[in-house]
Amino acid sequence: LPLLPGDLWWQCQLIVNEGFTNVVRHAHRNLPRATPIDLEVKVFASYLEIRIWDRGQPFDLEAKLHSIMKEQRDPLDREGERGLLFMHKLTDELYYNRTDDSRNCLLMRKNII
Repeated sequence: LPLLPGDLWWQCQLIVNEGFTNVVRHAHRNLPRATPIDLEVKVFASYLEIRIWDRGQPFDLEAKLHSIMKEQRDPLDREGERGLLFMHKLTDELYYNRTDDSRNCLLMRKNII
């Protein structure tokens, strides 16, 4: 892994932590504790690609983000949804989709140049 500036390293740690925490608290809430959560980090010349796979029920990330952002109050006051906002603001690309093997994949790309 290339040496990242401190602020970029912190942002990457935060988005991984928020994504993983959301899987544990929401996607895997009613699943057995031994249900795997897969994490993959790929380093490219100009960006990092982070994928987190879960086995919970899928949800509509775009609709959820839209709902949070259109609310009248400060979205950072809502503890339960702060993680999605952090991931949205701190990534350059953020996707969530259901895969053919019945897993969900949260894909986060972060430019490093």
